[in-house]
Amino acid sequence: MSKKAFRSPRLAPLQRVVAESVTDPEEIAAMEAVYKRIKQIQKRNKPLEIRKSIKKSPKLKKRKGRDS
Repeated sequence: MSKKAFRSPRLAPLQRVVAESVTDPEEIAAMEAVYKRIKQIQKRNKPLEIRKSIKKSPKLKKRKGRDS
């Protein structure tokens, strides 16, 4: 059987974005509420921190007068 020719994935056409300043106080309040909610969710789902300093065992410490 013959192999199928490679078809690149279809990309959606780019859309134009128009930035507008928000002047409606109710809309500003709604956006701030959504922002606060997202921040709370991010704070709850905070990934585990990796500690940079790791205690070395006494066997791994360099001894005085040794070059390795």
